[in-house]
Amino acid sequence: KLIMKSNKVIAIYEHLYLLIRSLDISDRKCKLIYLPAHRFFFECQHKNNNDFMVGFVGRFSYENGSDLFIKVAECVYHYDPLIRFLYVGDMPQNMHHPPNVITTGFIEHNKVPSYLSQMDVFLSLKRSKGIPVAVIEALACGVPVIGINITDQILSGVIIKINNYNDEKEIILRVCQQLLKLKNEKEKLKQLS
Repeated sequence: KLIMKSNKVIAIYEHLYLLIRSLDISDRKCKLIYLPAHRFFFECQHKNNNDFMVGFVGRFSYENGSDLFIKVAECVYHYDPLIRFLYVGDMPQNMHHPPNVITTGFIEHNKVPSYLSQMDVFLSLKRSKGIPVAVIEALACGVPVIGINITDQILSGVIIKINNYNDEKEIILRVCQQLLKLKNEKEKLKQLS
């Protein structure tokens, strides 16, 4: 709604620009700046069709909820070891993680969409409130998001928000439940995409 009302839209990455253009916004109204990404990065390159992939993009930090991502992966592993978790970014070398977690190491930003396109679900577990750029990028690539501390009401219809952040164990359990549920609800997953 905001995009339609805006006089000028500036997309900072090509995948966001393509998303805006897909809404029939004229190229006179929408401009691309910053880092380009080629269309082939949107095509799934590394995932098998039967895989269920849960992803995260970002720097490993407490604020980003990276540790929560690993704990969710551990929780899910006990129930369904076939669900894979893709951590796009650097993780500390001595960091223990379960066998269902794949790490990429540093990835140039213009290549991030190729990894986002492999994900069935994106997790945003930031401890601070707001709208992380990674959430916008995931949505631009058609990836459903499960998130905590996302404050924007506009995104309410397109993400699964985990509210009532009381304690870490509760969040891990609730995210784990949502993931297990979504894996078995292919139609809901398709609607969210």
